[in-house]
Amino acid sequence: MKKKVSIWIQGGIGGGMFSQGYPAINQLIAGLATQYDIDIYSQLPANPDYIPQGFKFYSLNRKIKSGTLRWIYLFSIFFVKHIKKPYKVLFSFWGYPAGAISVILGLVIRRPSVVYLHGGDSVCIPSIPYGVFCDSKRARICRWAYSRSSRLLTISQYQASRLITYGIAKETDVVPYGIDSSVFTFKEDRFDTPCIRFIHVGNQTPIKDQHTMLEAFSLIVQYIPATLTIVGPDFFEGQLKTWCISLGIENHVKFIEPQPNASLSAYYHCAEIMLHTSLYEAQGFVFAEAAACGTLIAGTRVGMLADMGETCGIIVEPGQSKLLAEKILDILKKPEEIKAKRLAALRWTQKINSDYTIKEISAIFEQVM
Repeated sequence: MKKKVSIWIQGGIGGGMFSQGYPAINQLIAGLATQYDIDIYSQLPANPDYIPQGFKFYSLNRKIKSGTLRWIYLFSIFFVKHIKKPYKVLFSFWGYPAGAISVILGLVIRRPSVVYLHGGDSVCIPSIPYGVFCDSKRARICRWAYSRSSRLLTISQYQASRLITYGIAKETDVVPYGIDSSVFTFKEDRFDTPCIRFIHVGNQTPIKDQHTMLEAFSLIVQYIPATLTIVGPDFFEGQLKTWCISLGIENHVKFIEPQPNASLSAYYHCAEIMLHTSLYEAQGFVFAEAAACGTLIAGTRVGMLADMGETCGIIVEPGQSKLLAEKILDILKKPEEIKAKRLAALRWTQKINSDYTIKEISAIFEQVM
């Protein structure tokens, strides 16, 4: 009989465009569901057309807007389910609020809690503002929850190092998300075109600092023929298009609507270089996707790219648009160095693939049960 696991999450299962939620999370849960009896408690509902595969999904009808009522509803289901068949471990995605909730419930029913930190769970960027540590109340809750969790997980060594700067002394397990190598496949032939094709995949938001990316690209096109394709939803009120016009690169940049995750490999295959200049990433799954497809990575020292290091890509500190442009123009003269970085990045993704993530999380479950 499968051991029973309770998973808590704010949202990210079966929601959003194409009902794919956060693809990496959905992929991980699908893998865990082959080994465990999983109940997912989500504050945000899935889309009406979403059908969970291999696990149970609980959320309140989207007509109920109160977040408090939605959590209370989930608590009531949780305790009933636990009485009928006790949970062995409570697992959460994001430290706030789901992580804090899973820790509290774990203490109540005397079961271990495993908190998997994501996104802004380990940072404060006051200029935006972004991150749980920008709010004193949330920061106190998170510090308490992180310290009382049975195991605290991060998705990159970079993220773990950021926690230390905010006084989190608890030891963490670093478990990155791995890609599905059957979807994101390596394409060898590249860089044999007179026009260098750049790609950027991601939400258009302040944390991605896409102005730095566009500034770097505007410097590059002064020296070589180049195009930039930007794939992803606009949550920035058209700001990127405005910047393109002000930088005089609007004829070199193409915007593509969000695509199903499984379709992104075709876009990576049609680009030589992936640009990603975030102020912060806990991991930055696009780094892994691009690397697996053989697209040279160029970006800022954040998330997974910081962990991979300069053997795997072109790296600058956040905001350094001029230096990034200079490094890209320089490496384009060095085909052997390009090849070495692409292959090193590929090896990284082959080692840390989707099976790796499932095995690591499963091993942690078994250790705490």
